[in-house]
Amino acid sequence: MTARISVSSWTLHRALGAMWLDGFDPAKQTPPGPAREIDLLELPGRAAAHGIRTLELCHFHFSSREEGYLAELAAEADTHNVELYSILIDDGDITAPDPAVRDRDTAWIRSWIDTAGELGASAARVIAGDTDPVHANGSLTEDPNIRQSAIALKELHAYGAERGVKVFTENFKKLSLKADQLLAILELCDGQITICADFGNFKGEDRYEEFAKIAPHATSAHAKAQYTDDGAIIPDDLIGGMRVLNQHHFQGPFSLIFDQPMADGKTEWDYLDLMKGIADQHIQA
Repeated sequence: MTARISVSSWTLHRALGAMWLDGFDPAKQTPPGPAREIDLLELPGRAAAHGIRTLELCHFHFSSREEGYLAELAAEADTHNVELYSILIDDGDITAPDPAVRDRDTAWIRSWIDTAGELGASAARVIAGDTDPVHANGSLTEDPNIRQSAIALKELHAYGAERGVKVFTENFKKLSLKADQLLAILELCDGQITICADFGNFKGEDRYEEFAKIAPHATSAHAKAQYTDDGAIIPDDLIGGMRVLNQHHFQGPFSLIFDQPMADGKTEWDYLDLMKGIADQHIQA
């Protein structure tokens, strides 16, 4: 595997429209409105036209999980020589305090790992936990929520392996938004779980120090940038994060994420092209 430019379907969320059609959380059921421009089926061709050959797909952008739809999506990717790398499972809490909720969420996550396998995606991202550590000042590897996260991730890893799907996690949501907490989870996972390292999810003046701690464990990455009011890219964060990954000989999909307001007259594709132009100059293949 090599480092390669990718894109998350979240970057195109305005064009795709949020779906949330599987009924997991009725409060998030948002059928596509009249402003929706494309279906997920069209994304491989559109991405390829912009020079991007690897995709990560948010679970809520699937308008169907029927066998025929998944086969059509896989065929579209194959036609355009596009890799469907992963499904980003963007909900569910494997550390929920209520065991019944935790079991429900874990079963739902398994169903999306099944979908990843049926689609032919090689990986699925699972949230490490949406709870805080219980022991604020104690050993992180002894913390019950961190231990529960590791237990669940290892179980999901084994479940995914049987379906040809690599389960990984990310510095995303409460339990993994500090590098030391995420590293404690990885330690308890005995090397079975790797991460997507997201530039933009660490905040504050120490964000690069935090990012550098997790970078050695990254098998994929999410890259974000800041923009001026008139839509010009400010490349410092994007380039800085790439340099950290390059120092650790990163090999994997480098997904460009656009999640900012759009300037008048610009589209998500315009911002994607801006980011790709910079990322192409700094990625180490």
